[in-house]
Amino acid sequence: MFRVGKQQYAVRSSAAIFDVKARIQRHLVGIAALLFPFLLRSIPEVLAGQFPIGYDTINAYDPSMLDWKLGTFNTTDLAGGWLLPTILGSVQKFSGADPIIVVKLFGPLVYGFLGWSQFQFARRRLDWSNKKSLVLVILSSLYFTSLRLSWDLLRNVLGLGFGLLALSTAKRLGTTRDTILFSVTILLATMTQILVGGVMLAVLGLESLTAGPFRRTQILSIIPAIIQFATSAAWFAISDF
Repeated sequence: MFRVGKQQYAVRSSAAIFDVKARIQRHLVGIAALLFPFLLRSIPEVLAGQFPIGYDTINAYDPSMLDWKLGTFNTTDLAGGWLLPTILGSVQKFSGADPIIVVKLFGPLVYGFLGWSQFQFARRRLDWSNKKSLVLVILSSLYFTSLRLSWDLLRNVLGLGFGLLALSTAKRLGTTRDTILFSVTILLATMTQILVGGVMLAVLGLESLTAGPFRRTQILSIIPAIIQFATSAAWFAISDF
């Protein structure tokens, strides 16, 4: 009896192992969509060595991280998008790491996230195959405009990544999980960069006119992002005076 039970246990264990392998293989292309742009964006950082890449890196991100640590940060600088400066400032304050090194790490990470977001957009929104979606990520990552933006416009790249994730789930709001994911990602896009958030809200606003049964859900889901956009826009306008 014990031996039979043992054999059954072995069969179940083998089935569990095969199930894990199948899941890994299913997500392997998505991992590649993240790693390819990450490694590609890491090349100039390695070649530059200790020197920063990009204008905003040395003009905005690194100084703001030091100001955050010293408590002299100007809050009006957050009007255009406060999520990334808050993350970078918190990392600098609690870790004491070199700001240049931190931004050097965040650049490839954000670019990798954008590639993964493009993959999800192609798979879920365009219903492309894994291989076709991966080709899109590779071509987009190699495009010189994308690479140039990733040098120092980290807020724009991160906001675009969140925006693509929001568009990926916009037409599939049949479950509570998808609705929450959609609402959170469009909110994060608006919190990261006001221009990207505004464009995404405009696209989703027009799309909601033909959203069918999910129209009411989609409109209600973007209300937090609209409030965030209006607050940032007002803050941005006041800071100019």
